[in-house]
Amino acid sequence: RTPQIPVTLPTYDEMVGRNGVNDTNYNDYVLQLLRHDALNVLTIHAEAEGRSCRDMFNTFIKAARARGATFAALGTLPAESPAIGTSAIVRGEVRGREGWVAVEAEADNRRSGITQ
Repeated sequence: RTPQIPVTLPTYDEMVGRNGVNDTNYNDYVLQLLRHDALNVLTIHAEAEGRSCRDMFNTFIKAARARGATFAALGTLPAESPAIGTSAIVRGEVRGREGWVAVEAEADNRRSGITQ
């Protein structure tokens, strides 16, 4: 009964250095993944977005807001929210992550590099 809200966007460490993504184009890459018809969830890390990538993250927030995005802490979303929906959670692997992680069981999972 506890909501499990999967991350839907790739994290900085999962993408930079792969498929031509670098510090210069990471924000643009993530911004083009945002969907207006779904809940977009991005994990941020204190050591990256809070420190070494702070300016880049601030730029991302401004650009996302300019595109109409709003931000909310996941704990503020009600479990019945239509934005959350329901689906199964399975073990998967993500390039750039060690070991398995819990991922949403969807054939078209949008996070780059997920295998189930």
